[in-house]
Amino acid sequence: MSFGLKTTTMFLPVDAYGSVTIYTASTEFIQAWDRLKQKCSLKYLPYASLANMLRWHFGHFIRFSPFGKELNGGKVFIVSESNLDLDTLAMMFDSWELEVCKYMHEPVLGQLIRNGAFRQHRVRIEDHIVVKTNSCPTADDWVWDAAKWSVARQFISSQLAVDNNVKLELVMDSEARLLTWDNCLKSEFSDMPARAMHVITPRLITVPGFDLPAMHFESSISRLASIWKDSNLSPIKTAWIEIGSDKPVLHTAIDIEKGTWKKRWRDISIQLLNKNGLEFIREPEEYDLSQGGNVRARYQSAPIKFPIGKGVGNPFHHYVSNHMKQTFPNGEALILRKSVNRLPKRAKLAEVQKSESQLRDIVSSTGKSTLELICVYSSYIVRKRLLQAFKSIVNADDSAQFDEKDNVWMSYGPYKIKFISPLHCERLLLQLNDEDTIIDWTEAELSVEHYQHKNDSIKSMIIETCEDQTLRDGAKSPQLDPKPILKKLLALRGVNSQFVRASTLDKVDDNGVCHGAVRAIHDVFRVAGSMLIPFEPLNGSPKKTWYLGVFTQKSKSRRNSRSSAEFHIGLTACLAGEHETYMYSYDKKWAPYHESVVSQWSKPLRYKTPEEVELFITSGIRAWRDEHPEDAFVILLDGITTRRFWSGLQDTKLGTSKLPVNPDDPDIAIVRYRTQNDIIPRPAGKLECDNSSSELLVKPGMRFGIFHAEKSGSERVYYCTQPSTTASKDFARNITRFASKPVQLKDDRHAQTLTELVILANNICPDNELALSASKLCFQSLSWLGDQKTIQPSPIHLASGAIEDYVEVY
Repeated sequence: MSFGLKTTTMFLPVDAYGSVTIYTASTEFIQAWDRLKQKCSLKYLPYASLANMLRWHFGHFIRFSPFGKELNGGKVFIVSESNLDLDTLAMMFDSWELEVCKYMHEPVLGQLIRNGAFRQHRVRIEDHIVVKTNSCPTADDWVWDAAKWSVARQFISSQLAVDNNVKLELVMDSEARLLTWDNCLKSEFSDMPARAMHVITPRLITVPGFDLPAMHFESSISRLASIWKDSNLSPIKTAWIEIGSDKPVLHTAIDIEKGTWKKRWRDISIQLLNKNGLEFIREPEEYDLSQGGNVRARYQSAPIKFPIGKGVGNPFHHYVSNHMKQTFPNGEALILRKSVNRLPKRAKLAEVQKSESQLRDIVSSTGKSTLELICVYSSYIVRKRLLQAFKSIVNADDSAQFDEKDNVWMSYGPYKIKFISPLHCERLLLQLNDEDTIIDWTEAELSVEHYQHKNDSIKSMIIETCEDQTLRDGAKSPQLDPKPILKKLLALRGVNSQFVRASTLDKVDDNGVCHGAVRAIHDVFRVAGSMLIPFEPLNGSPKKTWYLGVFTQKSKSRRNSRSSAEFHIGLTACLAGEHETYMYSYDKKWAPYHESVVSQWSKPLRYKTPEEVELFITSGIRAWRDEHPEDAFVILLDGITTRRFWSGLQDTKLGTSKLPVNPDDPDIAIVRYRTQNDIIPRPAGKLECDNSSSELLVKPGMRFGIFHAEKSGSERVYYCTQPSTTASKDFARNITRFASKPVQLKDDRHAQTLTELVILANNICPDNELALSASKLCFQSLSWLGDQKTIQPSPIHLASGAIEDYVEVY
């Protein structure tokens, strides 16, 4: 039997999901609900607040489904873990309705409930899961929520045993997350007390190749605030409130009250609890966070130097998996078996050694002869670190001349670098300023005339700036962050720009390497399309092969109304075995990667509808295929961001429905990838066969390679992983944070992750060769040193990177 990995994903007996009570609403109630939306001038009524209050009051799962399906002559409206007292329910509807529409004198919904608007049905969750042959299951929306509550209750029925003889009493919150509430981590090495909780999130998921749903447990660490005051980059956005030992811990959002700038509860469920006399919850800042009491606030993103590090580490996932097996002895854990025993070693950026002639060939693949880089700095440490990094990356020998003076071009091969420290750069780059001042200074000091070869070079710039200048809680001010303005102004002149902070360059490793500076230089090379490592060749393909990476991102417009959605698109083409990289720009033209990226930065063009996005991507793929009619194409698609456009990318219709190209076309392969830890299996230890018996031994370790899911109904689903130096170092301890020394709490605890690859079509080469090449594309680090993988295939990484840079501008 081949070695493998256990995971924190398990297929449970369907009766483990339990039963729920469904309340169907009468036509009169549905009509009154719709009228309420119109009276309140709201697109959606804030019924999540009412559900939150009901969950706390009744102490179990309650979900509203105002757009639910028909059931026994009524429309599904409320799904509850247990039966509800309708008089209490009507009273809470009354208070919620008055709070939502304050001008109303007589609430309507509560009275309709008293008059019998709801009909009650007790159903088993398993009866509402539709199992399909050779396909993932489907279910009503409420099923995915209801199932995890039943499983979570069983999971916390016994203590979670970890190392050092620690037994964790888990507490459930109002979203069915499991918290180590009474076992917080505490740091003793900071001025203010610092705490963190482990959070286990159960989720019902589908796994390609299986016709039953699986319960997946994802663990994370939540670092808690000790004071209510926001730090520069770490606003407090949510909090947990423990009101009663027999109730779920209430998880709620926090907002800022205009005028006073004090914290307030954003969820109106708090106001409803107070008004109904069910509980009295004071204003947020009246609670002392330093003592770890019954109110605990969470940072949106913890401060950079927080005394407790990120991540739970691999050993904690191991103990969660063990507890999962003990809780559900009849469940079947998802096991991954090796498909490829050992992957060929990939070149690391730190080990790349290129001759001057090879470097010229790499740059010429972009369509230009040189790459000219100007570094704008205020602090001397920035100049020193960037110059050292540049020299090491281009492998400059002793014959290369590097001057310590500013405004002097220094070169090696096709790469040129110059440092400038313009007048007033500290005031303009390290502080907020008004837009006109930033524009005038940029036009005067960062002119394109600084470049030697304006028409035959890739023009790049690294600019020293300070921490991200976010205005506190939306306060209006004429002072602006200079970075977006600089990036757009420079893009209009054909210059790609990256930013660096002095605080990220003050540390070097034991070998004297400043990783922050090295990554900054590599980011410039990435945007320039100057790839030091060629893209993975595709063995078994007799033709020249292109990898087409597709990535999209949906976001809210910052300047338009909150409901104005927009889509950003990245579509790249990378030549297998070579360095060439192209991108489809918003002008609907294929061009070298650096030209397309700068073109996108220079103008705000967004796509408003899925149809526009679908047309843009399919037309781009068609144009590239028409331009290279004799070549083969591997289309790599992000499985989360692109499934809204093509139903054939969804688990329930995988490869059997609409795709961006015809899967039967010759010289075409389609690969869907997913990397999100909350929806794909999480490694939790290695399986080994004991020579003295046929039983498997489970150990908290890591394995590397390409895996298949055991007992999967599909041979075209792969999971790939790759060593990470950081993860290996973490795991050498073989202990969780609960067994660590206090001084070790500050260390990050990385854990092993997987990239899921599903081959939807392949008319080019054997599937194992395609899976191997697609996996190895994840190992092509574009801006990282060492063994770290990108988790995304490099063509997708380039596409998503272009979107991130674009969103940074607009």
